[in-house]
This record gives sequence, structure tokens and C-alpha cells, in this order.
Amino acid sequence: MTGIERVTSSREALGRSRGGLSTKIHLVADQRCRPITRLTSPGRHGDSPRFIPLMESICIRRRGLGRPRRRPARAMGDKVYSSRGNRAYLRRHGIQAVIPVKEDQKANRLKRARPEAAPHRRRPGLVRATSRRSAGIAG
Repeated sequence: MTGIERVTSSREALGRSRGGLSTKIHLVADQRCRPITRLTSPGRHGDSPRFIPLMESICIRRRGLGRPRRRPARAMGDKVYSSRGNRAYLRRHGIQAVIPVKEDQKANRLKRARPEAAPHRRRPGLVRATSRRSAGIAG
């Protein structure tokens, strides 16, 4: 294969990198670490673009009659899944995101914040005193 990648099946997910051929396995598991669904992608592709297709592939059968569950109550993930699009998808579907926020995203959010919405940026002593009081620590 001279620079041209051929895909023979939608089930194959081989990506070429400096180390050779590689594959990424994206997995959804429940709280007891039992696998629910998985997707494979070429190793050179990013993780975050696979989040929404992975969430849409969730299908949990019920014990009795009824449609299978398609939405979990919470989605836990690594920092790589903390993009604005992924969080918006979770909010639209009523799923609580338990995903840490990247430092650059925190900085951008603080930079975009209105001054009246962030009083701690102007008066850091106010927040420090309030947090000590609420934690029961004498200041």
C-alpha cells in the first residue's frame, strides 16, 4: 500500500503509524467494569470524535418486556472526552458528565466570564474567607 489506505470492511480498524499498524478500542462499561458496548477505530484517529457514536451504540436489555435502555444516568471519562461538543451532547440527553476539565478549557472559561459573574476574580480574599467559614475552619 503506497500511501493509499484501503478499507475492505466496516469492521476493520487498522491505522498506520510510525510503529506499524495499530487499532484503538473504545469501550463502555458499567460500574462493575462489565463491558456494554465497544467500537474500534484506526490507531491514528483521536478519541474524542468517537465519544458520541459510542454513547449512541449503548443498548442495555431489560430483564422483562420493554425497550432496551439507551441512556445511562452518568458518563465517566478521561480528560480527552471533555470537549464542548461532548458535554453539550450529554446535557441535551440529560446525562450527568463526570469528566475532568482540561486546564486550557478552564482558562478559556474564566477569560470569557463576565466580571459580575466571577466576583472571586476581583476579590480573592472574599472567596477564601467564605470557603473557610463554610468548611468550619476558623480564619
